[in-house]
Amino acid sequence: MIILILNTHIWLLIYMSSKNSPIADTGRSMSLSLEALANIGSFQWDAQTGQLEWSEHLFNIYGYEPYSVPLSFEFFLSHLDGDNRQQFLNALYTNSETGSEYQFEEYITRKDGSQAILLSNIKPVLNTQNKLVKVLGVCRDVTELRKKDEQLTNQRAFFKKILDQLPIHITVKGQDRNFKLLNKSFLDSMIKKIENESQENETIQLTAPKDIQEMMEQKDHQVIESNQEVKFDAWIPNVNGENRFYSIIKKTLIDENNEGKDLLTVGWDKTDEHFLEEALRENEERLSVATRGGKLAIIDWNLITGKVTANDRYFEMIGKTRENYTPNFDSFTNSIIYRDDHELILKTIDSVFKNKPETYEVEYRVNHPAKEFIWLSHKGSLVLKNNEPYRIVAVLQDITYRKNYEDEITRSNIRLNNIIKSAPGAVFTFKPDEGFPVLSLSNQIMQLTEYLPDEFYPEGVLKFEDLIHENDRIVNREIMIKTINEGKSEFQNSFRIKTKSGWEKWIWMKAQISKNEMEEDVLEGFLVDITDQVNAEDRVISAALQAEDNQRQRISEEIHDGVQQTLISALMGLQHLTDIIKDKAPEVLDQYQMALSTLKSGVEETRGIAHSIMPKSIEDFGLIETIEQIIEQLNSNTITNFQLYQNLDNERMARKIEVSLYRIFQEAITNINKHANASEVSIQIRKSRDVIIMNIEDDGDGFDYSEIDQLKVGFGLASMKSRAGSLFGNVEISSSPGHGTTILIEVPISS
Repeated sequence: MIILILNTHIWLLIYMSSKNSPIADTGRSMSLSLEALANIGSFQWDAQTGQLEWSEHLFNIYGYEPYSVPLSFEFFLSHLDGDNRQQFLNALYTNSETGSEYQFEEYITRKDGSQAILLSNIKPVLNTQNKLVKVLGVCRDVTELRKKDEQLTNQRAFFKKILDQLPIHITVKGQDRNFKLLNKSFLDSMIKKIENESQENETIQLTAPKDIQEMMEQKDHQVIESNQEVKFDAWIPNVNGENRFYSIIKKTLIDENNEGKDLLTVGWDKTDEHFLEEALRENEERLSVATRGGKLAIIDWNLITGKVTANDRYFEMIGKTRENYTPNFDSFTNSIIYRDDHELILKTIDSVFKNKPETYEVEYRVNHPAKEFIWLSHKGSLVLKNNEPYRIVAVLQDITYRKNYEDEITRSNIRLNNIIKSAPGAVFTFKPDEGFPVLSLSNQIMQLTEYLPDEFYPEGVLKFEDLIHENDRIVNREIMIKTINEGKSEFQNSFRIKTKSGWEKWIWMKAQISKNEMEEDVLEGFLVDITDQVNAEDRVISAALQAEDNQRQRISEEIHDGVQQTLISALMGLQHLTDIIKDKAPEVLDQYQMALSTLKSGVEETRGIAHSIMPKSIEDFGLIETIEQIIEQLNSNTITNFQLYQNLDNERMARKIEVSLYRIFQEAITNINKHANASEVSIQIRKSRDVIIMNIEDDGDGFDYSEIDQLKVGFGLASMKSRAGSLFGNVEISSSPGHGTTILIEVPISS
């Protein structure tokens, strides 16, 4: 309103100053005073003569001494930046046809090269023939105002980021009781996004059932009518259908325009605390503890100035008042931090400054006047400016009750204590780019890989993906890319890694696929060591396979030494009767020949069964000759051409190695005959130094190996891996649709 009045006066004074009179002099003087007061300059341009006049303060705004340069319309245009110049001319041309006053924002370059923004009110003056004769203007320097607007926008974004990082649900409703603000925690847990076919934008829907929503609306009315804070607890299902226990506070707030009251709702997920309390009551009847918790303290530390600001809850939490304590880093480390955690805090701050993580977490104790100490959970966010630490904003929560509960549970329930203490795996945030660049990585990665978090790319040179076994790495990346391309929100797989000391471990990786602030895909999840689980499964399968081999051996021997010998004896006895009955009637001879033929078939069938169960040739002649016999039979009985290449000749290996390699070969050939539709199959068995290598390759249909979870393969593939694993060997399988399948087995001879 003040600027509008000044503009009106300046229009009048411009008109007065154009007259030659004492009043005109007075007008000029008043105009200069008003312009300096409001940082406003004025101009007039004679469209017929081309003469341009500036007020003294307009010269100052442009960075010139008053009347120190000759003025022209072209001189003025030369100060406008790029497209802004043409926009000015277009606006002038359009409004000059009607003589309408208009407003235009000019982006100018001052004499010293600095940039400025002017908000100009421009009035074209027309004669009686509606021809432009003069243009009057008032220009206000709004450069600083625009900077403040930008700062305000950045500040709002900054506090929105804080709200989104808080581990609580926050919503604000306006007077119309529609949502004005929903933080990320609430959106992720309570809102289901629905694509509306008739609208471009998606709508949101609360996942809570109708009775819960009605209860929340009743609480809203209670707060509004009483104008008092309301606290209550409720079980509310989240987007996954899981019932969660929340402590909720509702209160009114004056809105940003001071015109009405908004409704603030804050909710804490206390499900874990709730179950902890139940466990304590069950295990220790003397304990009847309920947490009051939930309130959070916020501190904002400006690393440039050293100034620390904090909300009232912070002072209440540490037992201080604003009158007797001024928060700063020195007083915090010297008098607030509990003595045993002093070094922890210094190391944490040093790590934050050094590693520059986006977020960090630490738990520590602080001194308290009413007790020896209290426990705080500290979750901080580091803000960088020019890639250097600029400020730290942290959320603090009193977790003393949780620490006390954990101590009680440790004494009363060791099993529960182990569960609480063994939070498995390492938490990570990766980019899905090649190498898995690390955005954040918890210290548990040391237990998995023996490497420190800061050794991983991009902070270090080590790429996490390089630790993954070569074959698993390719499959893992294919599964991940396919999951992302299909728009799925979750990715999981298992693979092998090699630790710093050379040990091989099985890792289970589970991650949520989300977007960062730049709309780039990121993987956020955890890595768990499942080596013991895999080894246990391998041992079970290996034991089962060994038992199967023993049983096969026993059955094969029983068939060979028992049933088969009996049949052979019967056959020989029957053949002995040939000369005796040769003079019998033809129908008797036919029955005899039929019985003889049937008995011969029985002998051959029992010999084949005994051979398939456990080839005696393995014992007598070894692996190579046994496989050669099978290949000869396959080439006679199938349309597939099987070829064997080997350099072992008659060299024999340990029975366990020969039996295991034979079973792997047998399983592979069975799969090829059943599924591959192959025309050529190559089997290579060769000795290379102290390793036996068997390679089985077909040109059949192949399959998508990325579709197979390494821990959930069929029993056939699992038995191959387990048989090789029992010999300290490896099985690698590579396949793709239309390109056949290759199975590579490596077994050390020493096994």
